[in-house]
Amino acid sequence: MKGPKTDDSFDLLAINEVLRGNPDAYEGIVNKYQQQLLHLAYSFLGDTQAAEDAVQEIFIKAYTSLHRFSLDRRFHPWLYSIAVNYLKNVYRKNKKNYSIQMPDSMVGADEYPMPEDLLAKKEEIQRIRTAVNRLPVKIREPFILYYLEEMKISEISEILGISMENIKSKLFRGRKIIRKYLIE
Repeated sequence: MKGPKTDDSFDLLAINEVLRGNPDAYEGIVNKYQQQLLHLAYSFLGDTQAAEDAVQEIFIKAYTSLHRFSLDRRFHPWLYSIAVNYLKNVYRKNKKNYSIQMPDSMVGADEYPMPEDLLAKKEEIQRIRTAVNRLPVKIREPFILYYLEEMKISEISEILGISMENIKSKLFRGRKIIRKYLIE
């Protein structure tokens, strides 16, 4: 899944309408970003109901903070920064209940796999999920955005408010940690 396709003009028009007193215009924003945020929340939390609840809270937080949004910025990185911060807090509070979920397709698939290959693939996916869950939060965030949300490093930098070099470093360290874990 790629990061959300942004039509900044649509976002800015909707935000202007909301700020002028038309709260119904926010529905367009919700419709546009809901699936992407659900995917992101599920990647962080690994639970469908928790992801749905989190997305509702994220949209509420964004709505109540719209007056602080600068119209000369892009909306989707601003929204994603709210989402990542919220999800990070939810995850920290409930670490034991949540685990990062990775799509099965990330490991590769044969057209007609044998049953023993399916079992081996499921075991490998579980080992990768466990390894990703062991990453420190500061490394896990860019890792999820880059590998699961398939965002560009420049987008991640904008969302997390850290340099692209820092993102690359965190991704390198994340891969190194996961590789070490998988070898053990």
